[in-house]
Amino acid sequence: MARFRATIQGNRGMASRLGHKCLDASINGWHLGVKVYAYVNEKGEDEFKVFQTGGSNAHCSDVLIATLNRM
Repeated sequence: MARFRATIQGNRGMASRLGHKCLDASINGWHLGVKVYAYVNEKGEDEFKVFQTGGSNAHCSDVLIATLNRM
């Protein structure tokens, strides 16, 4: 059984992917996008890092905008 599951809905319908110890997902516009990394941290808990990206053009470095974990 996978620890992480990602789903996305687009013009061609729903798609999903599974990840056991980590999973990466990206959504890009032309000049702006987001990337999410899901992984198991050093405490054995789920953690997510959310980055702003330069989108499909990728003219800038990724910027960390949030880290989510169980408090």
